Formats: sequence, C-alpha cells, structure tokens
Amino acid sequence: MRLPLRPIHLRAPVAMAQRRPLLWPSAIPASVALALLVAGEGEARADMPIGPSGPAPVGVGTAPPSPAPVGAQAAPASADERPAVRRGLIAVEQGGRVAGVGIVLGSDGRILTSLSALSGDDVTVKLPDGRSVKARVGHKDKASDLALLFLVTGKWTEGLRASEVDPSTVPLRGVVTTQSGKATTMPVTLRGRIDAKSKDGQDGVVGALDIELPKGAAPLAGGPLLDDQGNVLGLFVRACRPMSALAPRDGAPLGALFAVAPVDAGGGAARNAKCAPTWVGAPVSWIRAFLSKTPREAVAPSPWLGIAGETGTSGSTAGVRVLAIAPQSPAEKAGLKSNSERAKAPLIVAVDGVPVATPEKLSELIASHGIGDTVKLLVLDAEKLKDVTVTLKAAP
Repeated sequence: MRLPLRPIHLRAPVAMAQRRPLLWPSAIPASVALALLVAGEGEARADMPIGPSGPAPVGVGTAPPSPAPVGAQAAPASADERPAVRRGLIAVEQGGRVAGVGIVLGSDGRILTSLSALSGDDVTVKLPDGRSVKARVGHKDKASDLALLFLVTGKWTEGLRASEVDPSTVPLRGVVTTQSGKATTMPVTLRGRIDAKSKDGQDGVVGALDIELPKGAAPLAGGPLLDDQGNVLGLFVRACRPMSALAPRDGAPLGALFAVAPVDAGGGAARNAKCAPTWVGAPVSWIRAFLSKTPREAVAPSPWLGIAGETGTSGSTAGVRVLAIAPQSPAEKAGLKSNSERAKAPLIVAVDGVPVATPEKLSELIASHGIGDTVKLLVLDAEKLKDVTVTLKAAP
C-alpha cells in the first residue's frame, strides 16, 4: 500500500485521538487518569513548596464544619501508595514552584485541573518522571473553576479512572498542603453536599462536595479526592459560599472571612448576596459536564516525522520505503535520505527497536511520542543498516 506524496509529512492519524473513555463523556478521547505529585523516577514526593498563588491557610476563606459528617473519617494509607496513583498527578508550576496539580486524560495527555491554579493560558507542568514541559489551556469554565490543558511538548498517558461509588459511603483522601507549605495526601471527611456560587460570586453551582480537612491542612488547587481504591471522586476547586450559610470557625468572628458582593445581571451588587471564598470538591458529574463541552481543537499537536512512503521489502526485510522528505522536517534535519526510485529508496525497518512493516505501524509508533521527543530509526540503505536519531516536532 502506498501513501500519497502530498502532504509528505507522516503524523498521527486522527482516528487514534478519538478513542472513547469508559467513564467520561464521548466528546473526550480516552479515559481520565490520575497520579500522585512526584518529582522524578516515579517516586512520590511530599515536600514540594507551594507558590504564592497556592491555597489560603485553613480558616481563611474555608467553609466551617457542619454538625453531622456523613463520610468515613479515614482512608487506608494504601489508597495513595499504589504505583498507578503515584504516577498520575501532574504538578502545575508557576515560577518554578508548585501552584496546583492536575488529572491526566489517558492516551492523549490532556490534563484536568482547577482554573485557580493557573495565571494564564500558557503553563509549565511537571510530569511524574521529573520532566518540566509546556502546556496550554484548551478549555476553561469560571463557574466550575475547571480547566483542561494539553501538552505542547512531551507526552504522558498513565493514570487512574473515575470512581463510580457514592462518596459518602467510602473513606476519602485528598491532596492538600500543610502549614509548612508542603504537598501531601491525607484523610479528609465528607460533610455532605452544598450549593454555592462560582468563585466570583456570580454563577450558582449545585451539589458540590463539602470537605472537612485535618487541622493545619488546606486544599491544593486541582488536587483530587480519592476513594479507598485510589479512584477519583472529585477535584478541589474554588467557590464562594453565601455568608448566611457560614458560622464562625473556632470562635473567629465572621469578619475574619473575606466577603465579596457578587454582581447581578444588571451590573449591580446583588442584595444580601455576600459570600465567602471557600474550597469545595467538584464531583465527577461536574467534571463530565465540563469535559462534554470541550472544543474539538483543544488537543495536543501531533508529532511530525516528515516523510512520504509505502510498504516495501528488501530480500526478507520488510519496512517503509522513504520516497520523499519534507523540507525543514525532523527527518531532513536528522539526515534521513529519500529516493523516488522505489528499488533504491531507504527502508525504515524499526523505531526504537520495534519492527515496522507498514506506514500505519510507523505512524502509530510516532504518534505514541510527544513533541520534542527523540526516536531512533533503524534504516536499511544501500544494503547497510544504520541508526538515525530524529527529534520530533509539530507539523508546520
């Protein structure tokens, strides 16, 4: 089978980015994955400093306790010690410091986080293997304080699934910060469900998870709430709770809570509608609704090799014959050669040691990488095997 010579760049097929998840809406490819905040080599880290835009101390802008907690008080430590969980959270960085975390969308590397963790549309994130890479906001919603990022460089697809259980029936753990500014996970308690407003006090949000934290802890923006199996029950986001629903915390006067007056549809302050900034858990239903509205263009760019080829053989060796190479492509810059005479065209026989017999297989292997990744092509040219190292980039 022969590929067309125009366009002459080989890139990930669209169909590969449209696999459907089991637990998230059909508008989003692949399943949502999670991982624990890590610094490198897959080891969990609980000492990442929190940036200036991180969570407020407990008691400032946080919701007071309700009389009757409905969730279990403690989750087993093993819930956040599973290897899959340790490799699921992405750190959102600002100025070299962690401002929040994010949940990975499997297969294509998109990241769900709290909009409050971001200072703009261009973001640096730290992957679980320690790499800091560039990401960009592809979709955001102020009402739910959720944002969806896609990686501009690099790729990460490991993670966990959303939980399907009632959060009031299982122990919970949340990604939080301590008074010393360290990030960690610890048991949290679900008080129940609450209705609140968006963090600017304008839009109403219904059915948020009302979470009670241990003394000295504060939520980390975008941090997940995990069940006892390490699956996701929610995400910490900013909201605004009506002042009438608040009571003093630990004897503090209500004046200690920062109050804002939301703006009504007519542009003026809504009467008697003051509210206090607080953290709530965005439940799975919120996340699904948010993801279902994701624009189709909010996807990571496909890695580009820059060749046109067709299936070919040389003796008993099968591969992809390189018939043409795009100018200024990664393939050209790596020194890969082409020949329009099929019998003389170089033959790509493997990518990173994986045999390649068809253009489809070559495309699949290239698509498994991210922008900026390097791949090693094994090429048969003039009856000699040689390695060609290519650094992938986005197509022009």
